[in-house]
Amino acid sequence: MRDLKNSLRHAGRRLWTDRWPVTVLTLALVVGIGLVVTWLTAFNGLLVKQWPLPDADRVITSLNGVPPAEFRELRARATQVQLVAATQTCPRAQLGELQQNTACELVSGDYFDVLRLPLAQGRAFRLDEDIAGTPVPVVIISDGLWRDRFGRSPEAIGAMLRVNDIPFTIIGVAAADAITRPSPVAPRLWFPLAAYPLLDPDRDFLFDPEQCCVNLAGRRLGSIAAVNTELTALHREIREATHPGDVLEVAGTRGISQRWDPRGTTAIALVFAGVLLVFLVAAFNAAILQYGRGVARRQEFLVRRALGASRGQLIRLLLWENAALGAVIATLVL
Repeated sequence: MRDLKNSLRHAGRRLWTDRWPVTVLTLALVVGIGLVVTWLTAFNGLLVKQWPLPDADRVITSLNGVPPAEFRELRARATQVQLVAATQTCPRAQLGELQQNTACELVSGDYFDVLRLPLAQGRAFRLDEDIAGTPVPVVIISDGLWRDRFGRSPEAIGAMLRVNDIPFTIIGVAAADAITRPSPVAPRLWFPLAAYPLLDPDRDFLFDPEQCCVNLAGRRLGSIAAVNTELTALHREIREATHPGDVLEVAGTRGISQRWDPRGTTAIALVFAGVLLVFLVAAFNAAILQYGRGVARRQEFLVRRALGASRGQLIRLLLWENAALGAVIATLVL
């Protein structure tokens, strides 16, 4: 313990003596490690981490969208999966008198129930509120919108919310963690898919088989392979006349398992290469600084050897110095 105490005291004194090169070395490593950790955190959150859904291992998502008309037929005929859908893009939703554009999503009537998305207040959509051709002006709002506009008052349920100058009745408030996928822009409004004509009356989105698209999701009853086989067969049967050879692919909710757009893959590779290059430059500079410190201390080590210090004692001394430096760097990174 006495040797340990002396070694730590000497390590601290030595780092203070060499404080300027040690500061530069520390900053170089902190920047390099910080960039790598940040990139890996983002990579895990967006592409590797499973979506935050209950029983997410049984949830599947489509790798390509389908027209809403085809979704209704697939849902009616599929036996291996409970299918739900959400629009890939939402019509412009302008909220209130100030006409503020608000992120939104149109979803099938059982979307919240099948994916088991939690609600803070109210209820989810009913299937009779999502019948194509008979739109019902109801809406579910996000926890953030509930807080900002209603101060989290329970009286928000049943209140009217004007969207695109059309009054919608608020029937529910999604819980703060009610997200279906990692995304930088979360919806603040959810509408039934059948309400699309209320938001964009100029587009025959729900019935035209060439209008695209909605993304599919669902809870599988069989294996992913069985779901893939069934949906691909149904998709080809429905689209054979107009789009022969089309394949409908599904995957689990881990983004890394999904097919990447080549442009996205290139961007990810370039960002990773840039981060890795910065880290290597930082590590190279740190190595040069450490080598320079070692050369400058050569005379010190010769004197210590002449006074009777063993090779093991010198090595132990250097290990404690580097351990202290590593503790400082780890503290700054964390």
